[in-house]
Amino acid sequence: MSELVAAQQTFSLRLGLLLVHIDRETDYRVTLGESWRTQEQAELNAAQGIGIKNSLHCERLAQDLNFFKNGKLVATPEEIGEWWEGQGGAWGGRFGDPAHFSLAYGGRK
Repeated sequence: MSELVAAQQTFSLRLGLLLVHIDRETDYRVTLGESWRTQEQAELNAAQGIGIKNSLHCERLAQDLNFFKNGKLVATPEEIGEWWEGQGGAWGGRFGDPAHFSLAYGGRK
């Protein structure tokens, strides 16, 4: 198994744990946002100042999440980001993208 595939498997399992944690341990509900993006889309986003060219979404190591409370879209709760970090993940709230949950890889978050 390649290093990337092993990282993707780890990320997938940890993401599942995050989703279960949110459902069982919080008052928030969540839907999936962007998961995978093409390299071309990443480059376009970067040119528009809304992402980076070497996004972990291109490696299938990042997931954006949409949080809801009482049926209304809300900002990602910091405690959820901190929980994710405690599981070894990287949370985009530390760098201006609070919907972003990823697994660091190749020096990227």
